[in-house]
Amino acid sequence: MMKRKKILSGLLMVVALTGITACSNKNELSSMDDNSISVERDTQMGVSIHLTIKDEEFALNLEENEATRALVEKLSERPLTISFEDYGGFEKVGSLGFSLPRNDSNMTTHPGDVVLYNGNNIVIFYGSNSWSYTKLGHIDDVDRLTSALSGDNVNISFTAK
Repeated sequence: MMKRKKILSGLLMVVALTGITACSNKNELSSMDDNSISVERDTQMGVSIHLTIKDEEFALNLEENEATRALVEKLSERPLTISFEDYGGFEKVGSLGFSLPRNDSNMTTHPGDVVLYNGNNIVIFYGSNSWSYTKLGHIDDVDRLTSALSGDNVNISFTAK
């Protein structure tokens, strides 16, 4: 049954991306977990998060988890600007002002990683660290990101597109 759900989930993603509306077995479709469908819609149907740092825009490649779904939902209501402070010479930390769902795990971060810390802080790495976080995503253009994050404090705007 689990294998069938994975296949059906993949098929639904293809259906959603192509606009096809046919389904061969309505019972299997209705038994799927709504969260698995909404994750695909959030991350595969063009909803993304963009960060603006010092007039430069960066796309955040989202992880598929409850925290990113909640953040996308919040940003769909309105953009958010957060003041980030340098910490330890390898990351910028900013308070969200609200909490997101957590699914913390021990990890080693890499430059470009964006994580949730303690449920209410976003951390953007331009270096590495090992700790327990919920990963939100990754920014690929690390050199440009590191340059934009230079200095002690920086305001970063988050928007859903």
